[in-house]
Amino acid sequence: MFRQKTLLPAARSGLSGTLVLLLLALLGAHRPATAIPLSKHAITTAAGERHVDRGTIAVPWFHERPGNGTFELPILRLRTAAAEPSPPVFLLAGGPGNTYLDDLTNEASFNSWLDAMLEQSDVVLVEQRGSDTSGTPLTCTVQAQLALSEPLHEERYTALIADSIVECQERFAAKDVPLAAFDILQMDADIDHVADALGYETINLMGGSFGSQLGLTVMREHPERVHRAVFYGVEGPNHTLDDPALIAGHLQRVADAVASSWQMRLLLGDFKQALETRLAQLNREPIRSDVDGFGAVAFGAYDLKVMLWSSDGLKGYRDGIRTAARLMAALKIGRHSEVLTARAQLVDRVRTGGLSLNLMSFLVDCGSAGTDVPANDEAFIFGSEIVDADLRATCAALNVPTLPPRKRAIPQGKHPVLLLASTLDGFTPPTYARDVAADLPQSHLVEVVRGDHDGWQALASVPSGREKTIRFLAGDIEAHIFPKRVVWPQLNIELLPSEWLVGGLTVAIVGLAGAFLYLRRTYRSR
Repeated sequence: MFRQKTLLPAARSGLSGTLVLLLLALLGAHRPATAIPLSKHAITTAAGERHVDRGTIAVPWFHERPGNGTFELPILRLRTAAAEPSPPVFLLAGGPGNTYLDDLTNEASFNSWLDAMLEQSDVVLVEQRGSDTSGTPLTCTVQAQLALSEPLHEERYTALIADSIVECQERFAAKDVPLAAFDILQMDADIDHVADALGYETINLMGGSFGSQLGLTVMREHPERVHRAVFYGVEGPNHTLDDPALIAGHLQRVADAVASSWQMRLLLGDFKQALETRLAQLNREPIRSDVDGFGAVAFGAYDLKVMLWSSDGLKGYRDGIRTAARLMAALKIGRHSEVLTARAQLVDRVRTGGLSLNLMSFLVDCGSAGTDVPANDEAFIFGSEIVDADLRATCAALNVPTLPPRKRAIPQGKHPVLLLASTLDGFTPPTYARDVAADLPQSHLVEVVRGDHDGWQALASVPSGREKTIRFLAGDIEAHIFPKRVVWPQLNIELLPSEWLVGGLTVAIVGLAGAFLYLRRTYRSR
């Protein structure tokens, strides 16, 4: 059972009240936070109505300098009915700048996990500073007049993002928002501060993607605070910038997964080779045509790379990989209207409403980025002109101070930790989880073959995964009970009947033409 922290004992005789206050001031951020009562609320979730504790806690902008002002950090706590609860589970969202409130509201599977956790422990959601759901949103809008009739190029794309984010930075700085307070170390201290304010001496951590990076930082900076942890989509504190070489490996795993679909294998052949061929063709001659409602639209190689290397493409989810494969199939059979319309709609969105980005995510990531990965554009289909290109350009423009190496190191503690690495996760390649596991002697790594960036689903795919995860966090079992390997089903990618008809005819015509040319050459050589 965990114990509630208490304030310092009362002053002994001879120690003046003034001296006690001075001592507390010197202790600064290390003194326990003042407990702030939360209000009872009934909220609507995907599992129906839930009763939660909800409110805000005053948090210092800079925990090492608590006298430099505070802001209100929203928190939400779900209480367990267990008589002797396990340490509470602090859920750490990805991002930086994401929230689990959307999952709570919309995802039934997420609520099933909450129900399981609540059988043994409280669950706490701390909104990240700078996120849209926090008390300090740093929302930026990227808006520009892009040309529809000319293909997009790397310099234009990265400059657009960088210029917009720098402009946003200047706007918030003019409002006296202390932008230096938006880094992973202050976010780590927020977790410690909230745990103190809620009276928790030890906590469990659970999160994925950036949430795992934040959790590992908490483990390094406050090792006594953490009981156990579960991380999926793992990235260490020094894994902010992706190495294009790792993405080349991801692309090969994607190609192998796409090849498991006989329709894709028949139509495209080797997916990676088909992509290389298509990019070479688009480099030589972009696709150009009129699109209803938009006029002349061009689509080049860089447009295709940006479209494929996105959250909705090859980057990290099985559905996105299916969409990317179908896009390549559409290009193969000459259905160019799909890609041209998609580009026209995106450009129109940037021209009118704009794209919403979060300045906080760039501030945090740039501060954690460390040494830039050397460019190696020639060796990989998705080189550094695509992999984190917008982040690299924006970090250079923002000129955010980089955290020292010791503050970007993987913790060396002996915490029991469960790690999951999925082979089709391009956001956080499996190599990252292996790097983290190598430095955590009591960690256990589960490889999810053909799994993606959805860590909740990856955990649930482990036999009795939900029950084992809850028991592990409670301290009832050790992580080695989990298997080392879980295999997901093959990636089925089915074409629509019209697509398959056109695709089949295309393959047949190409095959017959090839056979005719072969026979002709053979006959002439005799």
